[in-house]
Amino acid sequence: MCAPYVGWICSWDGSSGIVYDLDGNAYQCVPITDTSYGESAGIFSINCGHSPYTFVDGFSLPRYHEMTPEELEKNEEAYLLTQKQ
Repeated sequence: MCAPYVGWICSWDGSSGIVYDLDGNAYQCVPITDTSYGESAGIFSINCGHSPYTFVDGFSLPRYHEMTPEELEKNEEAYLLTQKQ
């Protein structure tokens, strides 16, 4: 349940709106409560391998890039291997 939110810019204080990176590109910022955060299989939950990164409006650059089909396939294979117990 965390994969759809990878790359999102979220606020911890419940605010939303438009934020800008260092280059002036605009991004939508949403409250973390609009994601799967807090759910047992949600983003940053016990089985999630993702980590939050700080994004400072006007100073940061996004750390996420869209994955290529090859990267997506490799990621899916790695995930399925972690589910075998």
